[in-house]
Amino acid sequence: MPGTTVRVLEVALTFTPLGIRFWDPVLDAQVRDELRVRAWPDPGLRPVVEAFRTASDVYAFRNLPGMRAVETPVPQAAPAGSPPSGRRFVVEAEDARRRFLPVAFAVDLPLPYRGLFLTGFEGSPTEEVPRGFLLHSAPSRPCPPWLAAVRGELAERTGAPVAHAVVRVLIPGEPVWHGLSDAEGRFAVLLPWPTLVEALGGSPPGSKGPLAARSWSVRVEVLAEPGRREALPGSAIPDCLSLLRQGAAGVWPVQPAEGGTEETEWTGELLYGGELVVRTEGLARLLVSPRLSSP
Repeated sequence: MPGTTVRVLEVALTFTPLGIRFWDPVLDAQVRDELRVRAWPDPGLRPVVEAFRTASDVYAFRNLPGMRAVETPVPQAAPAGSPPSGRRFVVEAEDARRRFLPVAFAVDLPLPYRGLFLTGFEGSPTEEVPRGFLLHSAPSRPCPPWLAAVRGELAERTGAPVAHAVVRVLIPGEPVWHGLSDAEGRFAVLLPWPTLVEALGGSPPGSKGPLAARSWSVRVEVLAEPGRREALPGSAIPDCLSLLRQGAAGVWPVQPAEGGTEETEWTGELLYGGELVVRTEGLARLLVSPRLSSP
């Protein structure tokens, strides 16, 4: 009614202590659906809290144990400038469509910045702020024709699979692409087709032959150091950050029984329209010698 005064009796403030945007580096796009994301306290392991998907397809958490003061702050309840007590959580994400490998990591809450996990850091001139938490392709991920694929299976000379190794794919003039091996040692690194550079200075377009005949030299490095992998309470998946800290392993392009020697990288040719399979000559798998950690 005209002239009516509305009196605000109470203002309720609600915050989400943790929101994560997952990112597919291959398509350079947000992963919006079909993820199951859970978190639990470390230590304690209970309760396990399921993330909900927001309108912008961010996976967010409510009712995390010990985070009530962050979710529903009451300014009068604590002196000004007194931060809420912190707590560590384990976060685990799985893809129902098996496009990406499952991932686990630890996060300390509340975050020291506002915004989504990882994206709240201030970027330096030489380092971009990440768009989200990167997921790695699973071996079962289909490869559309507009993408290239480097696939393989890693095994020790004893035959044991080399799980949770980092695979680096290097092509001259292109960004470095990364993948992870699964529990059985299988990996897939999907990437855009390398840039096609025509010769200059008088060579007519197409002088290099038909597109289907193009190929690129590929180098593959493996980082495998089991001693650096850190377990997370309640999860069978090693901490993602610890996997990225693994040291370089040796690879065997040729079998030891055939006179092969341990090398720092494997080399091959990626043919346009096909997939490159990384393996030791004469075998279906690539033999790897994991790095031994210093005591």
